Amino acid sequence: MKYERGKNPNSHKPTQETKDKIKAGMRRPAVKKKMSEAHKGNTQGFQKGNQLWKKNGMWQGGIWNNPYSKDWTDTLRDSIRQRDEYVCQECGLHQDELKGWMKRLDVHHIDYDKENCDPKNLISLCRRCHNKTNLNREYWTQYFESRK
Repeated sequence: MKYERGKNPNSHKPTQETKDKIKAGMRRPAVKKKMSEAHKGNTQGFQKGNQLWKKNGMWQGGIWNNPYSKDWTDTLRDSIRQRDEYVCQECGLHQDELKGWMKRLDVHHIDYDKENCDPKNLISLCRRCHNKTNLNREYWTQYFESRK
């Protein structure tokens, strides 16, 4: 069944009360106040020196900030993609099938050491598979090592 524009019976329309709250900026006053305080630097969880983020289970000790080796070049990454025939080594997706802003396969360090640019330590992965490897690093290291 086709509906005229704006005539879909399943669409949700806000009530006049909700519209008035939005106009007044009062829809979620507690959240608005918290965000305002965060921008001022007054909320404990957002203060620069507080470091509550270190309690997050994903915290890896700041290793994301470690610099890459000087050998980590576009030429090296392109050679790894070419070696792997432009196919994700986990799911088999070809680079030509990638959509969105990222149209190249990522090149992943198997041992997670950014300084180790040995081609045996590098593998081509699509963004989805590469994101999976951020959790349980020991598992993924053993997994890719066993596939060599």
